Amino acid sequence: MMMQLLKAFLLPPGCFLLALLVLMIVWNRIPRLARALSFAVVILFWAVATPPVASLLLTPIERVMPTPPSQWHEAQAIVILGGGRDYDALELGGRHRVNEYTLGRLSEGARIARKTGLPILVTGGKAPWERQSEAELMKRSLEEEFGLTPRWLEGDSRDTTENAEFTARILKKEGIDTILLVTNAWHMPRAVRNFEKTGLKVLPAPFGFTKNVSGGSTWWAPKADALERSYWALYEYLGWFAGH
Repeated sequence: MMMQLLKAFLLPPGCFLLALLVLMIVWNRIPRLARALSFAVVILFWAVATPPVASLLLTPIERVMPTPPSQWHEAQAIVILGGGRDYDALELGGRHRVNEYTLGRLSEGARIARKTGLPILVTGGKAPWERQSEAELMKRSLEEEFGLTPRWLEGDSRDTTENAEFTARILKKEGIDTILLVTNAWHMPRAVRNFEKTGLKVLPAPFGFTKNVSGGSTWWAPKADALERSYWALYEYLGWFAGH
């Protein structure tokens, strides 16, 4: 819970809203400084919500390229990282389901699995108030939507570091030391670092590169998707700083 709150107020839009709230509180004490800082906060908020700034933030992160298919034969398993869930999906009668990020990762993992025949491990834990782990939701999605069943489920991890550590324990018992790792392009560098720390050899399989998404003729205008891209870039920077 504490980590979720920290992320909410250290990353946009929460950090900007919190800053503006603080400036409103001190407005009467230091009005000139508060006005100047409020203007700066608005400009920064605007900037991170524009496509050029989002791309600028993502460029250093989306640097790991996909492993060529000609090298896939070196791997012994496919590892798909969870990316979150949707709660109480009405289309599933109120059941939880994987969110769009996890679904994208499953789709890419399934594509590779069909071409290679490699077994799949899905990894993702759960919060204390959740009944099913993310790995269990991923398994259901793979079976129902892609017609594939993962061989292993790792459902105890809470972050990327634990994804790697707990996955390595499972796979090393099976004599597996080389994996194809599937996650979003913006998440791949940190994921590779954590998995390689466990002694596994990683063949990266990133997808969903967004650093070159153009804003077109309205590149300067704030856009929700650009703010989301900036959010994930800053989330990754925070993850590197925190060592997770």
